[in-house]
Amino acid sequence: MRALEILMAGALVAGSSVTALGTVLHVPSQYPTIQAGIDAAVNGDTVLVANGSYTGDGNRDIDFLGKSIVVMSENGPQVTIINCQGSSMDPHRGFCFHSGEQSSSVLQGFTIRNGYSIGDEYGGGIACLGGASPTIAGNAIAANTAVCGGGIHCDSSAALIEGNAISGNTATWGGGINLDRSPAMITGNLVTANAADSGGGIFCVMIPPTIEGNTIIGNTADFGGGVYWLVPIWELQWAGPAPWDRGGRGRELGEERRWISHDSSILAGNRICGNTAQFGAGLYLWGPTPDVIGNLVTGNTAQYVGGGISCNKYCETVIAGNTIAGNEALYGGGISCEFWAAPTVLNSISWENTAPTGSEIYVGEGSSIGVTYSDVEGGWPGEGNIDENPSFVLAGKRDHRLLWESPCIDAGHPDSLDPDGTRSDMGAFFFDQDDYLTLYLTPDTTVVLPGSELGVTYTAINRWGQPEPFWVLTEAVVSSGDTVRVVGPDQYTLPADFTVQRHLTHRVPSAAPFGEYRYRSRIGTPPATLYDEDSFSFEIAPVCDYLIWDADLTPFSGQPIMDALSALGRSSEFVEGPPGNYDLFAYRGLFICLGVYPNNAMIMEGSPEALQIEEYIAAGGSVYLEGGDVWYYDPLVGGHDFGPSFGIIAVTGGSPLMGLLSGVPNSLMPGLAGLTSPYFAANAFFDWLGAIPPAEIIFTMLDMPPDVGVANPTATGGHTIGVSFELGGTTFVEEVVGEFVVFFEG
Repeated sequence: MRALEILMAGALVAGSSVTALGTVLHVPSQYPTIQAGIDAAVNGDTVLVANGSYTGDGNRDIDFLGKSIVVMSENGPQVTIINCQGSSMDPHRGFCFHSGEQSSSVLQGFTIRNGYSIGDEYGGGIACLGGASPTIAGNAIAANTAVCGGGIHCDSSAALIEGNAISGNTATWGGGINLDRSPAMITGNLVTANAADSGGGIFCVMIPPTIEGNTIIGNTADFGGGVYWLVPIWELQWAGPAPWDRGGRGRELGEERRWISHDSSILAGNRICGNTAQFGAGLYLWGPTPDVIGNLVTGNTAQYVGGGISCNKYCETVIAGNTIAGNEALYGGGISCEFWAAPTVLNSISWENTAPTGSEIYVGEGSSIGVTYSDVEGGWPGEGNIDENPSFVLAGKRDHRLLWESPCIDAGHPDSLDPDGTRSDMGAFFFDQDDYLTLYLTPDTTVVLPGSELGVTYTAINRWGQPEPFWVLTEAVVSSGDTVRVVGPDQYTLPADFTVQRHLTHRVPSAAPFGEYRYRSRIGTPPATLYDEDSFSFEIAPVCDYLIWDADLTPFSGQPIMDALSALGRSSEFVEGPPGNYDLFAYRGLFICLGVYPNNAMIMEGSPEALQIEEYIAAGGSVYLEGGDVWYYDPLVGGHDFGPSFGIIAVTGGSPLMGLLSGVPNSLMPGLAGLTSPYFAANAFFDWLGAIPPAEIIFTMLDMPPDVGVANPTATGGHTIGVSFELGGTTFVEEVVGEFVVFFEG
């Protein structure tokens, strides 16, 4: 899932329309840090950041200084990581916009991790303060912490937040995003696995934003697992109906209230799925919130009230064209209304929600709800309402599109139209009657392992009174844009007025590259008549990111490497038992730690382990191998010679290391330049190493002659790193592993 999140964010970078009109300033080749590049830039410039893991001053707490510039990565967030290394004792965030930046100030294509803001320093990953309104696009914002806005905090900001993956952040308000009086545009983001007291995914207060076309999934909170939208009543003064009030409803409270206008705000076209909360697992609406239109709200679970949508405190929102299905709560599995709420539901579906009280709709004392032209399981009074199975394509797989036999088609309000010009359908997904035949693709899952199967259900619909022949062609589209044919072209005939579903499985090759793919199918008749097409993205992902084999008799490096990988958002596991029990092709890379004499391990010539590792490298795998005697001494006494595969020529058996280890300026991992560390692990004998081009030296000793580390881009597209010391015996493990990860995944 982590890789899919980053790939989703990176897609916007790959397709970026940003054009460098001014000067392009390169980091780190021209400027050592991102902040140094910004300091030197002027309006219209682009600060272009190379692949790398960026830490320390100048690469965190970064300030645009009010400049209209683009700060972007060369190759996307997967390989351009800002590790803030923040904590409660040493708080740091990624970026702070506070000097009136506008949409021409663009931040694009970074992973921003481990930010930590305390007290009133809001925004663990990114803060937009005092009206600053930048463009934040195509980033992966993860594992950040703050009181408000674990991932992003906006204060009086009209920021454009588009196409980001915002995951695993925590806060009191707004685990993923916190919007305080901010008419921001939140569109096309993946907001997942964030946590907060209020607004696990997104928290909005006062001047509302536009939240459109996002996937908000798997977040958790006490109030509003997916979204908490709060529009408070200022001074409890009632000066007439709200500007958007339909029908001018007021309340005789003995008090007066005043509303906040939000004419352009909307919550529309989002997928709000699998979130949890005590109240309002999908949406928690408090006050006169804007319209909720065209959302899929499914699989959310509230411990108490409002599994799908919880309406509270004079909430009079219009809930139109939504599909609210499969949510759970004690009160109001689909929708709950409490504290004088009076929402209006129109053209919607509420089906298979569960609750002991009010499985579909719960209305508390003092509240009301108007429901018209909607499909409500169990029925609900109101003009145009029905109680009939909506005939979803495959609800069990969260495909809530409509089959042709659905009673919800053309059953919405007669004055409302779908994009195809027909009377509106009920629910979030209209049946497109412009398509001559209809094709739906429903995947079993969107994440598969190498060597596993990808299952897809094809649904084909002929709504005509005669049989219809057609051809089908299906392709897998790789990230480069190249296509691989997986089905057809094959000819079929659909009987008259007929719907068919067929489940197909495809074997995923064991050596298939990790990453995001597109599964695309088209139906029509040759040579050029297209009836319909459908597609979905899926990811070929590892079992976990990295496998660590710490064969050292006195393990020193394995755990620090695992900790460093975790700080970068990469998963890892230790080898238990023989390495032959593991399919190396199910991992992004392999870390092997053999130790230093006298407690070192040896991989013997002709051993299963040697053959397995060499086969993996030859097929494009990435391997890090450390050991004091691996390169020179071991091959002399029966050990396998890994030198050719790693681009290493062993110079001599060496001697004890003394003094400082140092990273060497090089083109393969430029971020190692300038890193130094004392060495405090096993210190007996270390092989001295040379590099066979295109391999390059990456580590040396400052006060001694030997080079002790080599990186190599292999001919088959993989990467190897060989060193003759124990990385766990240095103070720069996290920084170095960050560079290794970028090298492996670049």
